[in-house]
Amino acid sequence: GGQIDLRNVPFDTQSNGADGAGGGGNVPIALQLDQLRGTDDFGLNGFQGRFSTQGGFNGEFSGRLNGQAPLTGVVVPQQGGLGIRLRAEDAGAILRAAGVIDNSFGGDFEMTLLPMATPGEYKGQLRPAGGTEHVAFERDQFGWVGG
Repeated sequence: GGQIDLRNVPFDTQSNGADGAGGGGNVPIALQLDQLRGTDDFGLNGFQGRFSTQGGFNGEFSGRLNGQAPLTGVVVPQQGGLGIRLRAEDAGAILRAAGVIDNSFGGDFEMTLLPMATPGEYKGQLRPAGGTEHVAFERDQFGWVGG
């Protein structure tokens, strides 16, 4: 059980060694939480994750986006912070849970987010079934860049 709130955690290489530049051995981390809060608008309920510090913070996790839509993810070290890949079998449920589109249903969902120069800002791609949308992501908002 329990909760973790990541809203004010800086995810850059200076603060957490995400790119693997830091020394030290492998530290395995297993988490099972009632909720992991990532932003004011997005959290994962029923969060479960297995992580390692070998070569930088990395691992896999799962949960229900805002308590509604099942979602899995992977975090890996990247230049400037952590890269994140999110996947779900129901893109419509993810978009509804995120409050993006109320009448969306079905399809596969994959979103890849890469850290930008400013901590807490990401760029990436959203790949719903049958297409690709480029997405700009800042901790508390989505911005559609192109189609």
